[in-house]
Amino acid sequence: MRDKLLIGLGTYKRPLMLEKALTSLQDLKFPDFYDVFLLVCDNDANGSSRETVERINLSFEVYYKIEPRQGIVNMRNAILNFANNEGFDLLTFFDDDEVVSPQWLVEIVSCMQFYGVEAVHGHVDFIFPETSRSPFVKKYYPGMLKKQTGDDLKVAYTNNVLINLEFVRTNNLTFNPKFNLTGGSDTLFFRTLKDLGGKIVYCREALVSEFVPETRTSIEWLLTRHYRNGYVSYLIQKERTVKVYRIITEIMIVIKFWIMKMKLPLHIQDINTYKRFKRIKNRRKTLGRYHALKQIPFEEYTEIHGE
Repeated sequence: MRDKLLIGLGTYKRPLMLEKALTSLQDLKFPDFYDVFLLVCDNDANGSSRETVERINLSFEVYYKIEPRQGIVNMRNAILNFANNEGFDLLTFFDDDEVVSPQWLVEIVSCMQFYGVEAVHGHVDFIFPETSRSPFVKKYYPGMLKKQTGDDLKVAYTNNVLINLEFVRTNNLTFNPKFNLTGGSDTLFFRTLKDLGGKIVYCREALVSEFVPETRTSIEWLLTRHYRNGYVSYLIQKERTVKVYRIITEIMIVIKFWIMKMKLPLHIQDINTYKRFKRIKNRRKTLGRYHALKQIPFEEYTEIHGE
């Protein structure tokens, strides 16, 4: 009997990007001994992506599902639940602002089989618009992993990942809805997978390319992302650690925050070297952790980037 593999693709009101993503699947090569299916999960209750999905012809079966509850976690869990309920063996995610290489699926499955792991994270090549000239954005853009095939990873992300669903079902793993608008649910998911004894490796040959929209090429957006990383890192630590260690962490966050407050302020216009950028970046991350501790609201997934 052939195993079943599901490609999960979540989307929300980005028809042009979704069309590119789906078109890239037309040249996809399939791994031996697997039946491959695609699920497009639309987070728009009005089903705005249906026409795009129905218009792109693919050589394998495509499911279209609307997840009316807003939020990236609801969308990811809808894909995960579908895969589990339909008896799929493997689940792979990529994003609607990405295109896959023809050998992507073959390479990522081969890597999982060779290393005998529970998850594989593929390589993401970021394509910046020609108008993006900031060297800081290109050097510190989130998700640029400098790893080699077979390297052990502490975490993975849903922009290019393959998951063994038997391990997921055995351990009842899902994406945590507390992270619906802040982001970071995939980070917590894969850290939990590691805590439970699962292994994650990197695969450079499993390539997808991500088109970076203009709105994500400013230094201000990048610093906001590092603020978000600090914010989410505290929330994740809060979920994963016992109370006594959490108290110690919270004390350290407060101390670092007040040390930062006593230093001279740094502004974006002061950024003219990598050293200064890293100083401001670290301060934004510290501020994010402190705001999360103080329960000051932050929502990342309320703005649509790209079309």
